[in-house]
Amino acid sequence: MSAVQIRRYENEDYDIVRQLLVSGINSHWLNSFFYVLSKPFIKLTFISVSCLLYLISQSFILPFLAIFLMLLLLNNIIIVYYNTQIESALNSDMLDIKKTYMEAKDSCFWVAEYNGKVVGTVAAVPSNELIDAIELKRMYVKKEHQCQGIGRALCKTVLEFASDNDYQTVMLSTFVFWYDARKFYEACGFTMRRIYVSSSFMGRIFNLKRIDYRPVCFACRLSLF
Repeated sequence: MSAVQIRRYENEDYDIVRQLLVSGINSHWLNSFFYVLSKPFIKLTFISVSCLLYLISQSFILPFLAIFLMLLLLNNIIIVYYNTQIESALNSDMLDIKKTYMEAKDSCFWVAEYNGKVVGTVAAVPSNELIDAIELKRMYVKKEHQCQGIGRALCKTVLEFASDNDYQTVMLSTFVFWYDARKFYEACGFTMRRIYVSSSFMGRIFNLKRIDYRPVCFACRLSLF
């Protein structure tokens, strides 16, 4: 950790920070695929179509081909969904990072440098849902630098920022099937507060659930980092 430095975002970080967002979101693709595949109505569709085609053709070739095509279609749907999420992020708060996070009140964006290279990011903004709460956002760490304490250092930075600005807690939201992210946040002392279905079109169709987290005890967690 001696080679890691957490510092505030600067304009020259723009491209690498946006690249980290893209790679960070895409890293959850496989979990998303199997999560959607596990849905009962998806399983039922696969089984029903396969059985119907077998009864019609009296051959396993057509059902297997249908399963392959349905898997391919499902994969493409998930890719489109993730690309939509990425484009939305890149064209909203991540379009003008300085204006969104560095110039707005009680907001900030940090990067983690390892040997002079940016390998992680995190942001903080006042919550729109909870009074006296800071929302932790845009937490990404390069895959090859995960499990090295960088994420915990970024998390601690947000907790300290919230405390310094007299906020009472920190909240965050992530998808149910982003298992690595959930494991990390829970290891950092965040606890699940509610589960809800994403309001997006794809979220409603595939019942994509999100989880809101907050620290078990804000002051206690800060003292443990």
